[in-house]
Amino acid sequence: MGYSGWVSDEFPEDTVRHVIGIMKETGDGLLDGNIRVLKKTGTANDRKQHLVIAADGGNIHLKIFNNTGIAAVLKDIFRASKARKFYASNFEIRKRGIPSPDALFILEKRMLFLKFSSIIATREIEESTPFTGHYKAWVGTRPEKDRLNYIEEIARFIFKLNSSGVCHADLLGNILVNAGGGRIRMYLIDNDAVKLFDNLTRFDYIKHFEGFYDYFVKKAAVSREDWETLCREYLKMDKSVSDSVEGITQHVANRKNLLYYLKNY
Repeated sequence: MGYSGWVSDEFPEDTVRHVIGIMKETGDGLLDGNIRVLKKTGTANDRKQHLVIAADGGNIHLKIFNNTGIAAVLKDIFRASKARKFYASNFEIRKRGIPSPDALFILEKRMLFLKFSSIIATREIEESTPFTGHYKAWVGTRPEKDRLNYIEEIARFIFKLNSSGVCHADLLGNILVNAGGGRIRMYLIDNDAVKLFDNLTRFDYIKHFEGFYDYFVKKAAVSREDWETLCREYLKMDKSVSDSVEGITQHVANRKNLLYYLKNY
């Protein structure tokens, strides 16, 4: 049983060896004095784990995909590991102009042709915060024009995804925001949940609005006015869509109703 994989030319191989050490140890404490685990969720018995480690040059996020059970191991004989799929998706997303973290290395835990787990490492985006925890707190301390600028950036980000053929299964929960210097910058993460197309269908492009509808309207996190502003700003950018605020709202409701029906009947 051993590890093999790929390492970016810009990344020190010593750190990769330390990461392999973490996989073999408990995942806590110091290793060789220059790397330590800051956060750990999940265990080797879970399908996914997430580690954040501190290393020379900044924090690194490790996403670990475990093949739990013999069936999962056998399936991976004939297909790329989840980490390699993540890397390929991340590479294509960045190629299409979507900001996303740098992939640093891939590791696969193997015995001959059997893959038991795979790991993708990405560089942490400094001073970034998940959108869901950032928006309400940030706009609450800013003048009205900053709130409108923020919503415009959300619309621009959704438009960039849609026009690039990038469809994320959980967009709202996988946007990081860096607001350094008062300028909003957004990044897409968890790219194993991405599907890539030449063109998105109406069903797919509406999917990106679902989470924001729940956030702005259903959960009363901010206000319905922000939802309507988001739709208006988006429609200004996407000239291929003949729609209205009311139309997008209805499409979201129709899509959610259809998915509920397919799931329960």
